[in-house]
Amino acid sequence: MPSLWNQLNAILPKVLSSDPTKATLGTKLVSEVKPHLSGTYADNSLRQHFSDMSRDSSTVIAKVTGGHGYYLRRP
Repeated sequence: MPSLWNQLNAILPKVLSSDPTKATLGTKLVSEVKPHLSGTYADNSLRQHFSDMSRDSSTVIAKVTGGHGYYLRRP
């Protein structure tokens, strides 16, 4: 089974907008991602992964600067 990090990198481009003004809040993002995951993960674990991944420029998820929500990182 792929790691949660790898699964999220594959799933997030399908559910996130590339427009920061249309950022998705973490709670909504959890509900959109969960049905596509292999394995069972706690909501808090998913939110923590979103946060950690948004700080890593090699991932597909970015956090809105000075606000709330996540969007698709542009290369």
